[in-house]
Amino acid sequence: MKISRHISSRNSPDNSAGAALTKRFPDAAGFLEAYNPSRQARYTADLTRAYMGQAPQLSAIAQAYGQGTVETWLQIQIHDLSKFSGCRDKLSINQLEQMGELILSEYSWLKTTELMHFFRLCKLGEFGKLFYGTVDPIAILDALKQYRSRRNSILEDLQRRKQSDNNRHELKARDDARQIYDRMLPPEYHPLISRAQFMRLGYDSLTPDQLTQRLSSGQYKTDISQLPPLGK
Repeated sequence: MKISRHISSRNSPDNSAGAALTKRFPDAAGFLEAYNPSRQARYTADLTRAYMGQAPQLSAIAQAYGQGTVETWLQIQIHDLSKFSGCRDKLSINQLEQMGELILSEYSWLKTTELMHFFRLCKLGEFGKLFYGTVDPIAILDALKQYRSRRNSILEDLQRRKQSDNNRHELKARDDARQIYDRMLPPEYHPLISRAQFMRLGYDSLTPDQLTQRLSSGQYKTDISQLPPLGK
């Protein structure tokens, strides 16, 4: 089936998302090739990258290349699902065009990789059997509504993991700083130089001789007095 193509090279210079996209793909054809259905598995293998990465939203594609390019991309993805279903009666050009328009109008905030994951989930049967002999556009749109809840759950899980990783890295950084502080600074100077001051002064990068010189000469007092207040 021939996909209806309405491709333009329009870019809005005032929109940073659209401008950034055209830097990666100067024309719409390059974008369509980069995000074609054959790459669904590759682009959605890592959900963190698919959902929290730099893939463009539908709105950014429209701003970069025009609304017709978004609708064409959606038609290609939907037609691929239609072929995958094995149904005898596929979607007509008119149905593909209307679905592209509807998805763009209602889901312009979705990323291309999120929608590619949606179509992959459809192929995996995650939304049940969608078609019975004929590809049903309403069934696809209904599955997309279900996907919104699935998407929210995925994002919440990814955010929890990210926060957990951040907490773990922060704890490790604090523990590393404590060990460096305890190893390098003689105990008698601990009441005079806090761990935070030690790290802010960059004393952790000094050689043993350099640190000894600053301590014995009292230079550390001047260094501490010249530290800018926190938060400035």
